[in-house]
Amino acid sequence: GAVTLANDGNNGSRWESAHEVGTKTITIDLQGTYTLSEVLIKWEGANAAAYNVQVSTDGTNFTTVKAFTGLNHGMAAYDEDITDLNAVARYLRIECTERSTQYGYSIWEIEAYGTPYSGPSMTAEHPKAYFYADCDFAGDEVGLDEGTYTSAQLQAYGIKMNDISSLKVTNGFKVTLYDNDDFAGASQAYTANSTCVVADNFNDKCESIKIEASGITGVSGVRIINNRKSSKNLDVAGFSTVSGTQLIQYNVTNTDNQRFEFKEISNGVYRLQVKNAGGKYLGIRNGSYDNGAALETQDLNNNAKSQQFILVEAGDGFYKLVARHSGKIVE
Repeated sequence: GAVTLANDGNNGSRWESAHEVGTKTITIDLQGTYTLSEVLIKWEGANAAAYNVQVSTDGTNFTTVKAFTGLNHGMAAYDEDITDLNAVARYLRIECTERSTQYGYSIWEIEAYGTPYSGPSMTAEHPKAYFYADCDFAGDEVGLDEGTYTSAQLQAYGIKMNDISSLKVTNGFKVTLYDNDDFAGASQAYTANSTCVVADNFNDKCESIKIEASGITGVSGVRIINNRKSSKNLDVAGFSTVSGTQLIQYNVTNTDNQRFEFKEISNGVYRLQVKNAGGKYLGIRNGSYDNGAALETQDLNNNAKSQQFILVEAGDGFYKLVARHSGKIVE
């Protein structure tokens, strides 16, 4: 039978597995994150001799909160009332590991009791956007890094459903709000701060979020990088081909140690390869997030976001380079 038959409020319908199976699971989406205090399982005669009650906030990583072994109910239907759980869950899973009968497993109904989760607000270690419960950047604040966030993941960070009214966006990134879970329904994109999303008819409507690097596209090719204030070029000192050589600004020579090939990865994100012998790439030393961290030459590391730079328009034909990993501007 379908999973929904064990969670339809009807004690006359049931979920059942195939006969003679070993381990079998049934997972229920609670449609929100809750602090569970009690789970009631109404077993049919084909019950389990051993099973685990498990919870998850993301639907992928499950934790066992109650384990049963050595049960001996024969073919009798019975109710298992599990109390004092205090478990945070968006998903509830019953993992059946041993049969009591020659049949499979069968459950009339699974009932879960608890309260909506309202845990402490959390902020990512290196946030690229901040979200606020009230307009004008007031109320509860949560910072999130680049990535995708379902309803369960947002709630794990302390963001309540349909409770965002303003947001701040790091230069070089785009935030997309969705009014349904799993990036569905109507959406609204932001590449700059918004003091109040009411104007976009999106106040208190968000249930999932995407945060993506987003820069100026189509700028691939060999280029020099000229400082707007000093009129000097970015330069690999002494034509060095050694990894770890720090970049400096220097008088315009237009030699290959001042030429960089912009290689677009996606959405205005580039790797920059030095054109002098050695073909090193530019990266932030040690992948540092600190202000003042050095820009240096490095061997290519395809997985290093500290070797990826977002190109952002600065006006009058000039651009800024934003280090993707930190969201900080290269100076």
